[in-house]
Amino acid sequence: MTSLHPADAVRLLVEIPEGGGSAVVSTVVGDNRFTGNRIAWVVMEKGEPESRGSLGLPQADEAVMKLMRATLENPRASDGLHELTIADHPFEVYIE
Repeated sequence: MTSLHPADAVRLLVEIPEGGGSAVVSTVVGDNRFTGNRIAWVVMEKGEPESRGSLGLPQADEAVMKLMRATLENPRASDGLHELTIADHPFEVYIE
């Protein structure tokens, strides 16, 4: 998560705290061009927050929101790589 990625392939890392709690969505590209629903992101480098912000999601695209809800409800069921397309931009979402 320390290298930059082009805006058309933004990499997100969804971190679910053990024992529950809010998911942290990390990205190395702070891209706020989207409108609609928003999810928070935190850029982590060497365990420290490098940047904070939010990432907008089009209301018509429910894929990420469904993934987030499913992950929060059962993190172990969503292990692995999830590739999604949001507003014509591919996202790689890693659930760990």
